[in-house]
Amino acid sequence: MLTPTTTIAKRTGPTDVLKHSAAIQITNQITLLQRRAWNVLLANAYDELPNRRRHTMSVNDLVDALGITTRNTAHLRDMLQGLTTTALTWNVLGKDGKQKWGAASLLGYFEFEGGVCVYDFGGLSDRLYNPAMYARIKLATANKFNSKHALALYELCVDYLGVWQTPWMEIADFRKLMGVPEGEYERWYDLNRKLIEQPLSEINGLSDIRVKVEKRKTGRSYSAIKFMIQPKAKTPAAAVAQVEGRRPLAVNIDRDADPFDAWFESLLPLERSALQSEAKAAAEKKDPEAKGVMRTVLEIEFLRKAWQESHRPVERGSGRV
Repeated sequence: MLTPTTTIAKRTGPTDVLKHSAAIQITNQITLLQRRAWNVLLANAYDELPNRRRHTMSVNDLVDALGITTRNTAHLRDMLQGLTTTALTWNVLGKDGKQKWGAASLLGYFEFEGGVCVYDFGGLSDRLYNPAMYARIKLATANKFNSKHALALYELCVDYLGVWQTPWMEIADFRKLMGVPEGEYERWYDLNRKLIEQPLSEINGLSDIRVKVEKRKTGRSYSAIKFMIQPKAKTPAAAVAQVEGRRPLAVNIDRDADPFDAWFESLLPLERSALQSEAKAAAEKKDPEAKGVMRTVLEIEFLRKAWQESHRPVERGSGRV
């Protein structure tokens, strides 16, 4: 049986993968190791996608990248076979509203030839390269998770890290993203414990982001959830600030993080409310038919422009700040 090891072998290959949002938001009817394997195969093939349909990777490199304990290629072959035969629904939350994704398997073809894995992505190759909407998934971080639900939720949260929160998701859609079949975890207590609390514990303990959940009720039942996302503080000063309940300065946050969130939270409640109202009106004016995630993106764009305007340097002689 293929089992993850606690130590991941060092590789000279890709350390992360640009993963299309539609490929993140799939019905997760695959195992943890299958999802990790697909990420590794995509990272390995990514630069070749525009020019080649078929890709190769050493079986030994694939095994090392996955951190598994066996070299039994029969088990590895069975795992990859599942990626060619399991049809998954892509783009569950409709983030990519420009293309129709439907259902497709993750791999179109694979075989082992003399210690080399040969594979392709079927008709999806063109869509997977240079996507407009994507998340950068760190392969080493993905290898840390112990459950497929934690990895699926982590990828979803990284996908929305730029806007600091996921959209509200109906419980039925969330179940699809977690790959939960009908009849399983029907009680809220079980769903909350297995699909929310336990994955969040892994994500907050093992990854580079911190996530918390918000829940919405309709009547007496929970009907929707969303997740609030932050990059973890990287410096001691920022960590102390978080422990003491103070928001760390942007300079103390991961350099890749956007200080927009810190700025927005620093505004007075009335200022935030006024800006949000303007953002909503601007989004409706820009695209009256926009709904859901697209509306949220348009509103965030408006707020970011307001932030950029407020942080422009002083122009000498103009009186502008």
